[in-house]
Amino acid sequence: MLIWERFNDDEGDETWFTEWHEIDRIALIKKTQKSEDWAVVVGTVKDAEYITRKNTLSDAKAVAIRFMMLILNEADQEKIKWKI
Repeated sequence: MLIWERFNDDEGDETWFTEWHEIDRIALIKKTQKSEDWAVVVGTVKDAEYITRKNTLSDAKAVAIRFMMLILNEADQEKIKWKI
């Protein structure tokens, strides 16, 4: 089960974070006051493997989890980046 942690900064930006230890992946989702959408970054600590934007927080979390589930099932990362 993934647990999402929420962080707010002094400027009012909202950031969500989760870590999936089994596949050594993290997901960061951020919405700034200047932006209407949510930025999604999934990858390892060293490399961002998947980056996208979504209109809602639930869509952003869903696409991040979907990508990590595909990694867990050993899918080809280059092929799935364009299909999620």
